[in-house]
Amino acid sequence: MPICANCGKEIKEGAAFCTACGAKTTQAPEQPQKEETKERERARGKWVPFAAVILAVGIIYGGFLTYSFYSFYKAKSEGKIAYNAGNYLIAAKHFRYMTRKKPKNEDAWVMLGDSMLLAGKHNEVKDTLKNGLRWHPSSARLLAILGQAYYEEKDYEKAREHLAQAIKKDKNLYSANFYLGFTLAATGKPRTALKHLERALDNATKENAVNVYEALANTYYATGEHKKAADHIERAIDIDPNRFSLRITASKAYKALEDYKNALMHISGALKLDPKSKEAKKLEKEINESQAVVREAEYLKRRTELDARYMRLYTELNDFITYLNKEMRNVVGKPNPKVDAFVKEGDALDAEYRALKSPTDKYYTVHSVCMANAALLKELIYKLRDFVVSGTEDDKDRLEELASKIDIISRENERLAEILKSEKEEVKLEETETEEKEKKPEEKPITTPEVKGKK
Repeated sequence: MPICANCGKEIKEGAAFCTACGAKTTQAPEQPQKEETKERERARGKWVPFAAVILAVGIIYGGFLTYSFYSFYKAKSEGKIAYNAGNYLIAAKHFRYMTRKKPKNEDAWVMLGDSMLLAGKHNEVKDTLKNGLRWHPSSARLLAILGQAYYEEKDYEKAREHLAQAIKKDKNLYSANFYLGFTLAATGKPRTALKHLERALDNATKENAVNVYEALANTYYATGEHKKAADHIERAIDIDPNRFSLRITASKAYKALEDYKNALMHISGALKLDPKSKEAKKLEKEINESQAVVREAEYLKRRTELDARYMRLYTELNDFITYLNKEMRNVVGKPNPKVDAFVKEGDALDAEYRALKSPTDKYYTVHSVCMANAALLKELIYKLRDFVVSGTEDDKDRLEELASKIDIISRENERLAEILKSEKEEVKLEETETEEKEKKPEEKPITTPEVKGKK
C-alpha cells in the first residue's frame, strides 16, 4: 500500500490526497522498519522447527516418565494384592519388575525376597538377595531375609552369620531377632535364643506377636521351664485361639506341669480344629494315661498315710485294752482323755477312708477291706468308751467282748497285710514297666515358626 511522502501514513491506492495530512499524494518508498520486521519474522521462522522438536522430545520423555511411574506403582499394587491372597510366586513376579525398574528402591528388594521365601524358593532367593545387597549393602532387612533363607535350609552357621550382621545394623529389627532366636535354639543355645526372642516380641506387631509367643513357649518348654511355657502359649492363644499348633504346645506344657484339666481342655480344642489329627489323638491318650498314673500315685500316697494312722491307732487300742485288763479298777467308771482321743481319731479315719475314692478297680478289694477294718475299729472304740465311762470292775463279759473284737480286727489285719503285699508287688512291676517307657525320648514340641503374611 502507498505511503504519504509528507506524513508517512499509509494511503489508499489511487487517492489524490492523504487523508491524514491533506497533502497531495506522491509515491514514497516503504519504511526500513518494515524491512526489519520481515527479517525478524524470517529469523523466527527458522526456530519454529527446532522448538517443535524440543517440545516433541519433552512430551515423549514426560510420557515415558509418567508411564514408568505408573507401571512401577501398578506392579507394587498388584504385587501386594497377590501377596495378601497368598499367591507369592505371582507377587514375586511383580516385585521383580519393580527391582528392574528401580533397583535403588530397597523396599522392592525386600518385598521380592519375602515373597520368594514364602513361596519356598530358598535357593533362588539367596541369589536374588545377594544381588539386592550389591545395591543396598547396608540393608539390615535384606540380610535378615537372607539369614532366614539359610535357616529354612538348616544351614544354621550361615543363618546365624547373616542374622547377626542384620542385628548389628539394626538391633531392634523384628525378623532378624526372631529367626536368630530360632537358629540359636536349633543349635543348642536356648538361653541366648530367649534374649533375641524377647527383643523380637518388643518390636513385633500384633499379627507377629502370636508367632513370638509360640516360639518363646517352645523354647521355655525345651529348657524345662514349663510354667513360663504355659504362660506364653496362653498369650498366643488369646490372640489366635484357632491355631492348631498353639493348642498342641499348650497341652504338652500343662501335661508336663501335671495340670491335666487344662491339658485336656487344650487337646480337646486341638481336636475340634482337626478331628483327624493323629498327633492330637496320641497326645490325648498320653495325657489320660499320665493323669491315671498321677491319680493312682496320689491315691496310694493318701491311703498309705491312712493305713499308717490306722495301724498306730490299732496298736494303741490293743495296748490300752491290755492295760485295762490289769488296771480296771483305776480306769472304769470315769471319763478318760485317752479314750476320747481314740474316739476322735476313729471317727476321722472312718470318714477319710470313705471319702477316698479308688482310681481303678484294681484297688477295689484292698480299699474295701481298709474301710471295713476302719469301721470295725471305730465300733470297738465306741464300745470301749461306753465300758470305761459306765462299766465296773465286775463287768468281765464286756471286757471279754472287747478282747474278742480286737482279735477279730487282728485277723482282718493279717488278711489285709497279705492283700497289701500282693498290691505292692503288682505296683512295683508296673513301676518297672513305666520306667522302661520313660526311657524312650519324648517327642519335642513344634519349634518351626508358623509365619503368615509380611514379617
